[in-house]
Amino acid sequence: MLGIFKYEGASNNEPNSIESAEKPKPCSDLPTKNLVPYYAEPVLGPVYKTFNMNITFAKTFPFINGESFKPDFNDPTLQKIIRGIDPNTLPANQNAFVFDEPNAVIEIRLFSK
Repeated sequence: MLGIFKYEGASNNEPNSIESAEKPKPCSDLPTKNLVPYYAEPVLGPVYKTFNMNITFAKTFPFINGESFKPDFNDPTLQKIIRGIDPNTLPANQNAFVFDEPNAVIEIRLFSK
């Protein structure tokens, strides 16, 4: 199976490009010594709530804590919250992380496997 994408107004000639021999470098983290705030900020606290998010991938789909986000286009999550639905009752596939204390400090921990 072959698919050729052409822009409107492009010629009908067959493509004559070739695949690049250049191999991209693998992704890597920045050295932690380079991860410094742009401006010094005081440490806030104490932490009111900690969210652990385990990020995994299956094929090309991301998962957070084993759940892939499945949007409800007919009734979006934000609309449910605005209507007063308790976010703690949302299905796990909505990936709702509730922090309901005004001006509180939360900690978000991202883990990737």
